[in-house]
Amino acid sequence: MPPIDASGRTTPEQSAHDDRTRGAPVWKRVFGVVEVVGESSDAVPPGPGATRSARWPRWVPIEPVVVVPHLENAPPVEAIGVGPRSMSQQSHIRLTPRQYGLAVEAIGAIGS
Repeated sequence: MPPIDASGRTTPEQSAHDDRTRGAPVWKRVFGVVEVVGESSDAVPPGPGATRSARWPRWVPIEPVVVVPHLENAPPVEAIGVGPRSMSQQSHIRLTPRQYGLAVEAIGAIGS
């Protein structure tokens, strides 16, 4: 079941080819759907300035499937059946298959 995690970092149980959504906790919006393309790691993530963190010791490589280009156009988390308070209290949220489907539908409708 996909979590929302705005950092790209994750718990070890995620694996390649899992589907995920991307959220913006401060704005309480869901702005993308991604696919996990590799195994989780505790190594330093690739990229300029990347570091490991005590708070986020693991990360997982992802590829975007669909992303809302302007955050103000992204659907609110309520559109996928998630309470806005949940996003401000947790680093990621496990979605049910129904919630994930709602996220895909809501994000896909932005470009329609």
